[in-house]
Amino acid sequence: MLQLAEMLCGPLPVYHPVALLLNIYSGNWRRACAAVQHLVEYLNSNPHVSCDEGRTHNHIIPQIPLSMLFDEQSSTELGDKVLQWGQDVTSGSSAEVSQTNSILSFGYNSEANLSTSIYNSTSIKSEISGFSETLEKYHGISGTTSMERTQILAIIDILDEITDSRRHSVYESFDAPGRRFWVSVRFQQLHYRRRFGRLATMEELVVDSELMGWAHHSDCQENLCSSTLSDEPTWQEMRNLGVGFWFTDSMHLRKRMEKLARSQYLKNKDPKDCALLYIALNRLQVLAGLFKISRDEKDKPLAGFLSRSFQEEKNKAAALKNAYVLMGRHQHELASAFFLLGGDPSSAITVCAKNLGDEQLALVICRLIEGCGGPLEGHLISKFLLPSALERGDHWLASLLEWLNGNYSKSFLRLLGIKLDPLIEQVVSWNVASFSDPKVGQYGVMLATKTSMKNSIGEAKASMLTRWATAVSSIALNRCGLPLEALECVPCSVGTFEGKDQGSILDDGTDGFLHEILKADNSNWLSGEVALYLESNLQLSLASQYISNLIKEHPSWPYLMLTSSRVFDTEDRTCHCRPSVENFQLKLKAGLTTFERKYSLSPALLMNMILVFSYNNGLLFHGYHVLHGCISQEHSHYTSATFGSVLHPPLPQLFLNAVEECEHFVARYIVACSIIPGSYPSSQLHALSLYTEGLICAVKSLRDVLKIYCPGILSEDLSMKASMVIELTEYYVFLVSTWIQRNIRGLTLMISPMLSKREGEHAPEVDLKNLKSACHKTRSIIYGSLGGLLWVSLLLVATAYQMKNVPI
Repeated sequence: MLQLAEMLCGPLPVYHPVALLLNIYSGNWRRACAAVQHLVEYLNSNPHVSCDEGRTHNHIIPQIPLSMLFDEQSSTELGDKVLQWGQDVTSGSSAEVSQTNSILSFGYNSEANLSTSIYNSTSIKSEISGFSETLEKYHGISGTTSMERTQILAIIDILDEITDSRRHSVYESFDAPGRRFWVSVRFQQLHYRRRFGRLATMEELVVDSELMGWAHHSDCQENLCSSTLSDEPTWQEMRNLGVGFWFTDSMHLRKRMEKLARSQYLKNKDPKDCALLYIALNRLQVLAGLFKISRDEKDKPLAGFLSRSFQEEKNKAAALKNAYVLMGRHQHELASAFFLLGGDPSSAITVCAKNLGDEQLALVICRLIEGCGGPLEGHLISKFLLPSALERGDHWLASLLEWLNGNYSKSFLRLLGIKLDPLIEQVVSWNVASFSDPKVGQYGVMLATKTSMKNSIGEAKASMLTRWATAVSSIALNRCGLPLEALECVPCSVGTFEGKDQGSILDDGTDGFLHEILKADNSNWLSGEVALYLESNLQLSLASQYISNLIKEHPSWPYLMLTSSRVFDTEDRTCHCRPSVENFQLKLKAGLTTFERKYSLSPALLMNMILVFSYNNGLLFHGYHVLHGCISQEHSHYTSATFGSVLHPPLPQLFLNAVEECEHFVARYIVACSIIPGSYPSSQLHALSLYTEGLICAVKSLRDVLKIYCPGILSEDLSMKASMVIELTEYYVFLVSTWIQRNIRGLTLMISPMLSKREGEHAPEVDLKNLKSACHKTRSIIYGSLGGLLWVSLLLVATAYQMKNVPI
């Protein structure tokens, strides 16, 4: 069951596309490089890993050393250093950064990282260029699907562009919101090229409301347009990128629209195609000149009409009359232009939004006439755009529109999918799915740290809102399988907000809604001391997910677990365990040290989590020995005084406990065999196979533990005798299993070593090697028929969870 939970809700590998993109969004592209490099190095150093397409891969790629992921010292250097268990860490800790950097850059100062990294761009570029070649050979990578493998290759292409010193990468020129928009668009283009052999066109890109929101809050809007659009983009291309929603730089917007109007005319040499934009830009003389040189004689009179002064009421009335005539002819764009000439911009905007169905064009016209945030734009948003977004359930667009209207606190609430009832002044409902999306929390932090929000609700409430959104993001990241990223979002400490808010009153009528969520004197809020305790436990839980996966890299782990107890060569297993135990201990010590340095997490508490994890897997003895290998001899007195007998129980006692557990399995097995009737129904045979599997697993665990650790506990003679007892126990279990199941083939294999009796011998001299060989062959026979029932059961449970949309 623990393994099923791990499969459904376990952490994603660091090289998963979601994790890689998240790091690139936040500016930590070197961390993404390190994750891909770790994957490629493993594949290159393990040629036995199959490259065949369609084959199931059971290999587990080891955890990346934290020092490599966080660009610190090498893991070997950290592992060799004496661990200061439980002591305060003051040296080497980075300065505390703002909460915005914590959530948007995962507590990692990307600019400092770029300048102080031990790598240079040239060396990284040469390495990244070889990553794609390696991964293209592997059609199956552990922890990823075929589509995710293609996404990884597209991400490598992005990293290749970022590190290319031969051309200036626009990636470095963006702020955090702009970087997220550009990376998302570029990733779609490169992923499309990986799949179909060409870059995606603007029409094939998907720029949703979320990306529009990030782009709107960027201070690099002109740079975003230049880097994502062609030199002469069409309005359709600009609309596909959502330019009408997020481009609010009035000066650059006028330049771009004038350039667009010129290209629209040059396409067909038809002045009517660009009339609306030129009139909105107040370039009537230019438009009149275009009608004058038009090849269509019907356009000639318009040149004279546009030369009139539309400050006069009679000319305005004539323009309005023409507008209504054009509406009757369904020439809505030209009708909108004449509404502008007639001094009725409201009707012009309504025609664009409702009749043309082009909301972005309506917004652009508003900004060309009045600038950003004018009354026309406010009316358009309130009467048309916002109700439409709410009706569609588009919370991202609703949040953006509220922000454009100056309703900053409402923008935050709309993001969470909160439905407001102004009559009863209460929150009607929440969108629970918002709390499972880390982008919601990250976007919320950005909103809360904006100057407009602080001026609107006050510094104290904005700070509390930031911490609240940070916690939401951390929880969502953990739910998405990204515990390390979630750990970096957890606030460093809990501050108490004393005194009254000196900021201004909320901008709109939502003071009651936000006050109910954030008010510090609410009895639902925890005290600072309790909140600090909860945050510490959250940090510990997130860090333990990495440590737990690291424990599985212990050389004996695969042979201690039930899922790996199928067919293994015992001698081959032993030779793999011994030489790599020391490397494992160094890696574990380095990880504990990094957690202590970077997050001030007590190694003692992490070690306790290792014991809990081992106990939950029925391997408490194994957990104790893992910790014994990590404790520095120089601090044995300090460690012993700190943990006492908990960390240093008598080793013989632990071994006896392991033997006792094995005896309990034997007792249950005997009882199960005694209650099996002669008919042997399939359900009872299935139950017997489970008991057999558990007993064999316990025997194997005891054998492996004996071979790895007992040279320091038992003498060589006692160790040999104990090993012989364990081998005979396993033999008898298989013999009884074949007898109960009436498996003639398996029973013949099991008794064949006994049939080699010589003449005159009262008892056969049985070679243990022959017994092992018989067990090895019989195992595949037994579990080929019965053991598979267990895996079918687990598969059915996993399928049921997936049908219920459990996040994987």
